[in-house]
Amino acid sequence: MATSNTVTMEIYPNLTPSVEIASSPAGTVCPGTDKVFTAVPTNGGAAPAYEWFVDGVSVGTGSTLSGVYTNGQIVSCTMTSTQPCVMPAIVDANPITVSTFTVTPVSISDNGGILTSSSAFGNQWYEQTSGVIVGAIGNTFTPMTDGIYYVVVTDANGCTSTSNVIEYFVESISENVGDVLSVFPNPAKDNLNITFGKAIHDGTLRIENAIGELVLEKTINQDAGSTLNINFKPYAPGSYIITVRDAKTEVRTQIVHEK
Repeated sequence: MATSNTVTMEIYPNLTPSVEIASSPAGTVCPGTDKVFTAVPTNGGAAPAYEWFVDGVSVGTGSTLSGVYTNGQIVSCTMTSTQPCVMPAIVDANPITVSTFTVTPVSISDNGGILTSSSAFGNQWYEQTSGVIVGAIGNTFTPMTDGIYYVVVTDANGCTSTSNVIEYFVESISENVGDVLSVFPNPAKDNLNITFGKAIHDGTLRIENAIGELVLEKTINQDAGSTLNINFKPYAPGSYIITVRDAKTEVRTQIVHEK
């Protein structure tokens, strides 16, 4: 009796393929954030093929898709499995809808030489050439030098919004400070004296700290030669900008407060 050769058969079980989409960073992101979507296969075989879609339009292949996407866009993926004995061979992932935070636009304006942000919080002022202005985080800022200024606002979600720019000229709004007022002592401690070299009628005195916060604003009527005394004791040590203006005059000067 003759005996045949033997044949070894490998039997694959019937498998069901699937694919999921993982996103990084996950969840809601700031507008403009780059997101990476990764296909996570089950029973995809040794070399599954992928096709990516954004709002139903084919945008790429491969196991990942990256880019900047807008709120409400729908990202989906189709996988073709190379695993033997799968049914069906082509499967779709559950789509992901992109979610972005709403960011309020910010703008700045020049209000009589004082730059003002439309946002009350989260401000950081910049000069276009020199960059970040250290400590300038209030919603107003009074420049002491010519430049191109703007503000970047960071909201509670960590998202940023950049304002328009304003080209600022100190010379165009100021006259010789010494002709209008003198401030002493400087540095000041408990009391600050402002002597006026010319009359200021229906005017305004503003004092801002180094981060642009308004610490004092008052209406003034001062004759030439008069002196205004200000109690400086309650204020923190540091640099301050004093601005005096009326219908015909606007000047500013910087002082230092010491304890």
